[in-house]
Amino acid sequence: MCSNSRRISRNARLTIKRRPTVMNKAINVLWKDILGYEGLYQISNTGLVLSKSRFDRLGRYVSEKIRKPYSDKDGYLLVNLNKDGVKKTFKVHRLVAEAFIPNPHNYPQINHKDENVKNNEASNLEWCTAKYNCNYGGHTAKQILTTSKPVLQFDLHNHFVKRWPSTAEVGRYGFNQGNISSCCNGRQKTAYGFVWKYEGRKSHE
Repeated sequence: MCSNSRRISRNARLTIKRRPTVMNKAINVLWKDILGYEGLYQISNTGLVLSKSRFDRLGRYVSEKIRKPYSDKDGYLLVNLNKDGVKKTFKVHRLVAEAFIPNPHNYPQINHKDENVKNNEASNLEWCTAKYNCNYGGHTAKQILTTSKPVLQFDLHNHFVKRWPSTAEVGRYGFNQGNISSCCNGRQKTAYGFVWKYEGRKSHE
């Protein structure tokens, strides 16, 4: 009897030691139920998604574990949640923001303050407008660098005049950017008495 009692006690201690490696790994980790998935999944303020221990629809016991996220084409971390046999995909940063960050102005988007979309700690996230999110930090500069095409300016005799870094830069000097783009794309032959071509593109004439 005592032997069995000691064995049970020893097993209980081992169970307690092993059990919540996921829950007690970091002292400052806070957990909250994911809205609509109460009792099934929790999200932490550090961006971890926990699947709670439970019995599934077939009566099988499913132990508690951290869900492994995966990335979409833009690098954002995603996680799949299951309820009543229905699987849905969520962005991890949105789960964190909805659980831990107040949104009194009902802003629609979430910004990563350090511009690292994989850093989903609550302290790195903020609710914001689409405009704020688009213009935040180096996003605008990076977008311009990625999408801009150099433009070559010629006179009507096809003599080279100037190379411009982009149609936007031409527009800063009083030319209508749309007209310059139309010329570069072959929709019109000239604009403002000049021929405009994207660098590396053959003439449309």
